[in-house]
Amino acid sequence: MPEGNILHRIARIHGQWLVGRSFTADSPQGRFSADARRLSGRALVSVDAHGKHLFHHFEGGVRLHIHLGLVGHLRHFRFRAPPPPPRAGCGSPRPR
Repeated sequence: MPEGNILHRIARIHGQWLVGRSFTADSPQGRFSADARRLSGRALVSVDAHGKHLFHHFEGGVRLHIHLGLVGHLRHFRFRAPPPPPRAGCGSPRPR
């Protein structure tokens, strides 16, 4: 389980690496398509953490709330890197 100190460290890193950049968002399962469209094209203004909650604040007052749950994790990729291979996990198809 990710502890609060991990989320605060991620907030600092994302603040250094990502603030000022514009993003493209998607919803692979389609569940959050409308919200992904609201976020796409907006620049990140700030990042902060409260307990185990991570908040990314975008221009126009749009906010992304992330909670990693019991086994969640974030993966970082280089800009313009090829998409990562599919892997089993929350929201991904799982072998039976």
